Amino acid sequence: MIFKIQLKTIEDIKDFCNICCKQDFEIDVIEGRYIIDAKSIMGLFSLNVSKTLNIRIHEDNKYKLDTFIMNCKKWIID
Repeated sequence: MIFKIQLKTIEDIKDFCNICCKQDFEIDVIEGRYIIDAKSIMGLFSLNVSKTLNIRIHEDNKYKLDTFIMNCKKWIID
C-alpha cells in the first residue's frame, strides 16, 4: 500500500518516526529516488520534507494497516 504525507515540522518528523517504530512491519519513505526506512530518525531528517513524501507499507493485515493510517491521518494528503 502506498499513500502520500507531508511532514512540516521537526515535531512532525519525530512523531511520525515514533508511530512507525511501534509497528512490527516495514515502512518505507520515498522521496524522489531515495528510499528511507521510516523507523530511522536520521534517515527522515536527511529528506527534503518541503516535498510530498510517499509512504510504502509492507503489511497485508487490514487491521494493522487501518490502525497505522488512522495514527498518521494528520499528515496524509489526498
